[in-house]
Amino acid sequence: MLAKVLMPHPDLASLVLRLTLALIFVTNGYAKMMLGDSWTQHLSLPMQAVVAWTEFLCGLALLAGLLTRLAAFGILVIMVGAIVLVTGGSDLTTVAFTPRGFDFRAVGHEYNLVISAMCLTLILLGGGVASLDRLLWLRYFQGKKSAAAGAGGNAARPAKQEGVPVSAGAAPPA
Repeated sequence: MLAKVLMPHPDLASLVLRLTLALIFVTNGYAKMMLGDSWTQHLSLPMQAVVAWTEFLCGLALLAGLLTRLAAFGILVIMVGAIVLVTGGSDLTTVAFTPRGFDFRAVGHEYNLVISAMCLTLILLGGGVASLDRLLWLRYFQGKKSAAAGAGGNAARPAKQEGVPVSAGAAPPA
């Protein structure tokens, strides 16, 4: 049983990453859309709307596992933009030491880096088994197999030469 637990589970990892990012970006995107007014001085109002809608729609796509790699790339672009425009000038983690202890109110770019790493991981892993991507690709490839079978299966196996049978595992004679 321990061996089964210690085996890699890329589909489960993809599901956990997708759902976590979906939760973060559906809620953040929705909140930014509802603010309507300026929520940052670093972007123009039209660009803020683009960022808010991109976060929201990419979050929904990740939730469903639809176009997972593209949605993760969209969020990655937003995180790179956030580092370049907002948090990149500060330290990785900005912690102030006060008489009462640590003060974590200042913003560093560690959050953006973690989200970027999660997006890169999803780009590499894909949506996994529990995604609409998987369902759509299965249907696409099953349609291709049906078309090949309907055409006599010629695309899948070599043609028979006159008087020489071709076995399934052997190459046809030259």
